[in-house]
Amino acid sequence: MKRYVLFAVLVAAIIVVVLVSTLAGGRPQLGAPSSPAPAPVTINAPPAEIKAFVISVLNDKTRSVPAPFEQMSVHPFGDPGFPPDYQIAAASKQDPALEAYARLSAADRANDLFLFDPLVKSWDSEYQVNGRALPFHCNFILHLAPAGNGATELSVLEYQPQVNRGSHFTVFGKEGPGTYDDVVAVPPTNKERSALLDFIASEWKKSRGR
Repeated sequence: MKRYVLFAVLVAAIIVVVLVSTLAGGRPQLGAPSSPAPAPVTINAPPAEIKAFVISVLNDKTRSVPAPFEQMSVHPFGDPGFPPDYQIAAASKQDPALEAYARLSAADRANDLFLFDPLVKSWDSEYQVNGRALPFHCNFILHLAPAGNGATELSVLEYQPQVNRGSHFTVFGKEGPGTYDDVVAVPPTNKERSALLDFIASEWKKSRGR
C-alpha cells in the first residue's frame, strides 16, 4: 500500500512540475535586441518615383539582393497582398511604431510597400538564448513619406516578428500533451531594417551614377 502511495505522490509531483513550467513560462527568456533602431533615410526624389524604383530593384532577379529580402515578393498599398488595417493593428501590440502606423490615413500610406516572404524562411536573429541566435522571421512594411522639396523619407517596420525558442513539452498543445516548437511573437529587431534602408539608398545612388 505504501508503494502505491509513493507512486501516486511521484506522479502528482511530475504533473505539478510540468504545469508550473508551462504556466510560468519555464522556457528560455529573451533579452531585447542590442542594435540601435534605424533612422529614416531621405532620398531626393518623390515617393511615387522611389516606390517604382524599389519595386523594380526587388523584382530584378539578375540583381544581387541581400538576404532575407531576395526571397520576398513586393505588394503596393491597396494590393490584396498588403495586410488590411485590422491585421496591422492586431500585430502592433509590442510595437508602438507599428501602432502609430496603423492610425495613418490611406493617403499617407499611398506609396507604401509590403515585403512578404511566402516561404516563411527563418534566419538568425538578434534574439539569443545562452549565446545562441534564435531562428527569426518577419515581413516588412516600407513607408514612403513626402519629406518636402520633392524628397522622400523612407522608414521600415517589421510585421509579425517572431522567434522559435526551441521545442518544449506542454500539456496544452493543439493536439494534446507533447513536444511543440515554441514560436513566440517578439518586439521588432533592427539589423534587417537598417540593411534594407542601406541597400535601397545604395542602389539609388548607383542608379544615378554616384
